[in-house]
Amino acid sequence: MIGLASRHSKTQKKREPKGSASYICSACSCVDVYIDHARGEVICSSCGLVLSDRSIDMGPEWRAFTADEQNARQRVGGPTDWSKFDQGLTTTIGRQNVDASGRKLTSTRRAEIHRLRKWQIRTKVHSSDKRNLAVAMTELHRISSQLSIPYSIRETSAVIYRKALRKRLTRGRTILGMIAASLYLACRVHQVPRPLEEIVEQIH
Repeated sequence: MIGLASRHSKTQKKREPKGSASYICSACSCVDVYIDHARGEVICSSCGLVLSDRSIDMGPEWRAFTADEQNARQRVGGPTDWSKFDQGLTTTIGRQNVDASGRKLTSTRRAEIHRLRKWQIRTKVHSSDKRNLAVAMTELHRISSQLSIPYSIRETSAVIYRKALRKRLTRGRTILGMIAASLYLACRVHQVPRPLEEIVEQIH
């Protein structure tokens, strides 16, 4: 027998998947429910009453049995990277003058793609702040590689530099000097002992 369930606005229970609505049992007023994903049923964990038999599976339609299969079948891109000036979310127009089927483009189409490619490159760094950030993140990668700085510290340093740039604290100061300061501060935040002199040596 399927009981009637009323919506509940309180915080979701741990046994309930994130993103699904909460329920109140119409028989015992219990809010702790169990969701059987195999049968699509929402069951009261106290009295066993079936509150709903039409729960929606919000998971993927594919199955994976190993971690490699799961990574290969995911349809999301890489995580955002604050140490890249565009956070790794850029769009690049390739230089292969072929279409999706592998056929060569006509001369008119090639000229059009060439113009689009030039404008795409120009619009990536269309402002002085973007140009500043592009140079700064390149230098941050270089210094971090030379000093073997971990990724987490480099990421924190990039966030610190972005905040300084947004608050206009970089005006009148060199990019390398600000990068060295943000990298040193990030090392202090992560409690990694790196002397300031060691970082300064890499910017000269």
